Amino acid sequence: MTVSLSAPAAESIVLGTAEIFQAAFEHAGTRPSLPPGLVPTNPTLVTLLAIRVPDGPHGGFTFAQVRISCRSGARARALVTSSTVDASAECAEWLAAGWGIGGDRAPIRYERRFDRVHVTAPHVDVSLRGPRPIGVDDVQYVTGLHPVTTASGDRLAQVELEIALDRVERGRPELHSCSVPGVHPRFAVVATSAMGTLTLPKVRFVLDPDLPPHLGTERVAA
Repeated sequence: MTVSLSAPAAESIVLGTAEIFQAAFEHAGTRPSLPPGLVPTNPTLVTLLAIRVPDGPHGGFTFAQVRISCRSGARARALVTSSTVDASAECAEWLAAGWGIGGDRAPIRYERRFDRVHVTAPHVDVSLRGPRPIGVDDVQYVTGLHPVTTASGDRLAQVELEIALDRVERGRPELHSCSVPGVHPRFAVVATSAMGTLTLPKVRFVLDPDLPPHLGTERVAA
């Protein structure tokens, strides 16, 4: 699912209102393999993240990611292992080239009801049951590491989504299916559904996945 980071975002883009779904499960069995430059967490969490944006510079889009918890040095990170984008060809290329948000281009169903939120993508089917309001400061979105290719080779683009939340609900996560090879989410932790203003950040750094961060962090040229 590696994509070409051909035009790293040189400035932040405010996209306006977005819906954000996140469900976390403990991983069962042997830990997923990580690049040498990343450190596994104990326990290992599988995070299912989906974001729906009604409108943007190239039209609306939805993306869904399966992410594995890890650390880059001492910093918590989430390595994207599977990703799907539901968008026009122009919008999908913009997301991939600027932020490494890519993968399969396919339909994603993002359904919100009073008693549940349900997200279905080609490699994952997950829902939140019984949503209850919580504080907007009670949820955190860990910085993602997106596998990309650059002129220097395979890298991980560090993308810290900026989300100013207006509303958050928490509920029970239910996993219906996950077909990502080597990834086995099993024990439910928590799920949240939120709305707020999403900003796609400037991409400042990429990481060499084979090196520790103090050796493999590369600043992206302006």
